[in-house]
Amino acid sequence: MDAPRESSLKRLQAGYRQLFERYPLPMLVVDLATLRLMAANDAAAKCYGYTIRQLTDMHLPDIYFEEDQQALPAYMALRPQERTRQRTWRHRGQGGRVIEVEIDTEDMQLHGLPTRMLLINDVSSPRVAAPKPTAGAESFPDSVQTIDDAFFMLDHAARFTAVNRHAEALLQVRREQLLGRTLWECCPQANGAVYRAQYDAVDRLRQPICFEFFFALRRVWLEVRAFPCSDGVAAYFRNVTSQHESSQRLEQERERLNAIVSASSEAIITVDTAGRVQSFNPGAERLFGVSRQEMVGQCMKVLLPVRFREAHMQYLTQFIGSREPSRTMDPNRIKGLHADGREIDLEGSISQVTVGRERVLIATLRDVTERNLADAERQAARVQLSELASRLMSQEKDLVKRMAQALHDQLGQTTAAIRILHDTMGVLRRGKESREYLRLDQQLGQLIDQATRQVRMVLVDLHPPLLDEHGLAAALDNELRGRALNRQSMNFVLNVPPEVSDLRWPAAVEYGAFMIAREAIENALRHSQATVVTVDLGGAGSHMELSIGDNGQGMAPKADTKAGHLGIAGMLERARSIGGVVTVSPSPAGGTHVNLCWKQSA
Repeated sequence: MDAPRESSLKRLQAGYRQLFERYPLPMLVVDLATLRLMAANDAAAKCYGYTIRQLTDMHLPDIYFEEDQQALPAYMALRPQERTRQRTWRHRGQGGRVIEVEIDTEDMQLHGLPTRMLLINDVSSPRVAAPKPTAGAESFPDSVQTIDDAFFMLDHAARFTAVNRHAEALLQVRREQLLGRTLWECCPQANGAVYRAQYDAVDRLRQPICFEFFFALRRVWLEVRAFPCSDGVAAYFRNVTSQHESSQRLEQERERLNAIVSASSEAIITVDTAGRVQSFNPGAERLFGVSRQEMVGQCMKVLLPVRFREAHMQYLTQFIGSREPSRTMDPNRIKGLHADGREIDLEGSISQVTVGRERVLIATLRDVTERNLADAERQAARVQLSELASRLMSQEKDLVKRMAQALHDQLGQTTAAIRILHDTMGVLRRGKESREYLRLDQQLGQLIDQATRQVRMVLVDLHPPLLDEHGLAAALDNELRGRALNRQSMNFVLNVPPEVSDLRWPAAVEYGAFMIAREAIENALRHSQATVVTVDLGGAGSHMELSIGDNGQGMAPKADTKAGHLGIAGMLERARSIGGVVTVSPSPAGGTHVNLCWKQSA
């Protein structure tokens, strides 16, 4: 039960207790098993001359004279419809005083015990002369005036016989104008079939009622509690407009929340601490292919594949014990079971809240089966692409090596032979050359020298010098020295600790690292406008760390790369092909920093 409802119930119980205690006619509550008096109101204490404590220490026969005590068991055993005909009883008051009474009864349960409420009408000295409004107004007990609720009494003809000041204020009519007139005359809005039926239920059928209605004259909601009495009907009215409006707002909020939950594309399921489903929104119906009617009251574990059910209940218990307000579910471990038998990949969250005094768990789920399939396909494609790139890199290395070998062994030797032959022919014709011949001979010699240089440059580009024979450190040193000859305005720095200079890594790793360093240096020269390029090489036999930094302005995001160079994308693929990772980031001191990390796989 939620806190507002519990509070309202307590107020209602307090109101009924006040109604009982301040009811103008004597009332007693009897335990039917023992005939002990369990409760008495103020009017009963005044009627009998005892205190309430003295009355509740008695049994029912104690207030009867002996001749009436003999008839009491048979009367108490009568069925309700058999007790409707009134008879007069002789009760014993304080000091043996005789009190003639008529009794109306109502059976009820009190604290789980069968009890009977007795409404005592003292006919030995009538209190209310119903047809005479003035007498009724004067003789009606003063205690009614102290009741916080509006109160009035009607006789069997629905005429007002008593009215308190709260009822006057509610009806906006003075008591003198009400007494002796009928309810239907004074309140035309009550002259309807519904209200007349309710009055008859109380007056003729002797049934207490409680209901709410909108009082248009005052534009308020009233709670009515009416009870039968020997003279007719006693009614209490309480203004419950604020409670009614609060209930309306609560109901509107509940309807709004239900609308949001129903419109959600996600599955929203509430369960109790035992895992039984309390609510199941349309999103959940679509997700699992099961209707709300089928799921409410069922254990949520039926929505999971059998192999996950035991672990699910353990997880539920552990989450409840953790007192965490919410927790994100692992998207790679949640499986659902559709009504057609197929498994569903799920992700979502679970929360726990307290409603009243009960813990409620709220699971929000969404179907990620297609997304997971797409992710798996992308991952498979990424692996295939990486494997393809690795094979291409390996084939590139082998092809480049063969091309370099062919250039060196064939084209290089051919250009060398042409140079020797040209020089020999020059010696043989010395002194016989014409001026034009000498000019062409000089031009041919220059072309032969240019071809030789170009072959050597291509060889350097295709296959790093010293890499195979002396390792990465030596190849990097040679690369930077060659760059320095062509860029004398640039300062190239190589930092290699002594313990690293002679280290050797797998040939593919050294080749990939060297090509990454070359690409980073080329990018720095082309795009950064740097004056210093620094290369640092470190590591051990099982790992390597290579970094290239410059002091320039950094690379443009989409800077063109030189033909034959792959840029950052090429560096990333080369690193991936050897099992390494490349990061490209701005340097704190300015420029760009490229870092390669490689670790030998276990």
